Amino acid sequence: MKLHWGNYIAIFFTCFVVFMFWLISKTFSINTELVSEDYYDKEIAYQQKIDKLSNVRRLNAAVQVIQTEDSIQFIFPEAYAHTAVTGIIKLYRPSDISKDKTFSITRINNRQTFSKKEFIKGNYVVHVDWKGNTIPFYTEETLYIK
Repeated sequence: MKLHWGNYIAIFFTCFVVFMFWLISKTFSINTELVSEDYYDKEIAYQQKIDKLSNVRRLNAAVQVIQTEDSIQFIFPEAYAHTAVTGIIKLYRPSDISKDKTFSITRINNRQTFSKKEFIKGNYVVHVDWKGNTIPFYTEETLYIK
C-alpha cells in the first residue's frame, strides 16, 4: 500500500500532538517548590542581611563549620566565648524543602555540635543568623554532608 503525501502530513501532525500532550503532562508532574513562601518579605529585609555580613567581615566574627567523622560542629568566634549569643542555625536542603533543619543556638564551650545521624547525606546551605553583644551577624556557607 502506497501512502499519499497527505497521509504523511496527517501522521506527522498526529505524532506532534501526541508529543505535545506528553510534554505538557510531564511539566505538570514536576515539583516546583518555592525557596520560601514569604520570599517577598525576605527580599525587603535584604539590607539587614547585608549589614550583618558586613559586621562579620568588619569584626572577623565568622562562624566556622567543621565536619568530623560523626558530627557537624559550629565554632563561634573566641571574642564571643563569654557573652550571651542568641540566634538560629538553618541547614537548607536545596533539593528537598522537607529536609530543611532549623535549630536554636545553644553553645557548649563556644561550639554547637550536631550528630550526622540527624541529616541525610547531600548538599546543604548553612545559614547562621546570630547576635552577640547586641551586634547582629550572619554567615552563609555550603556544606556537603558525607
